[in-house]
Amino acid sequence: NMFYSAKSAHQYKYIGRHFGCLAQEYNHIPGHHSINRKDTIAEGAIAYQEKFTDRPQCFNNDKYFPKTWLLYNRESCLDFFEQLNSAEYLALKKEREIVFIKKIAAGSHRGEGVFPLTSQEELILRREYRNGTLCGQRNKPIIVQNYVHNPLLLEGRKFDFRMYMVIASTNPLMAYYHDGFLRGSLF
Repeated sequence: NMFYSAKSAHQYKYIGRHFGCLAQEYNHIPGHHSINRKDTIAEGAIAYQEKFTDRPQCFNNDKYFPKTWLLYNRESCLDFFEQLNSAEYLALKKEREIVFIKKIAAGSHRGEGVFPLTSQEELILRREYRNGTLCGQRNKPIIVQNYVHNPLLLEGRKFDFRMYMVIASTNPLMAYYHDGFLRGSLF
């Protein structure tokens, strides 16, 4: 028997108790949503980095993930506005023009909801959060990251890799990998 459910049904069912017996297949791995959204990926990267703070030789997040602030998290939001109001930021802004990039963390795809933090976008954020005094009171899923001003390019264009994996089982772990392709941007 195949059991395919609505997106949220798995939250109320337990594999082995309600379904997912040996004779059934299930098309959802609990917790997979954490790798499908910008905010949960950022939360995971931040938590992982904090775990290795005292051992940077084991994991240095700066090599893998741009510095990220979660504006829906009070402490992270306050830290961001502290950065935004720093002399270091003003110097970088003069040098690079774009220092940060703002992203809608959930529900946007294919670059929608991603904005370089121009002077105009900066003004909007400063107004919306009253320059940080409203941190913790706004629940919009917005993240801000350091803008990578010198990305790795292929023939002058951004690119990514699309690879495919099927997880056949999580206990024991069985995964099948298939080469995908390189996807280049048009501009």
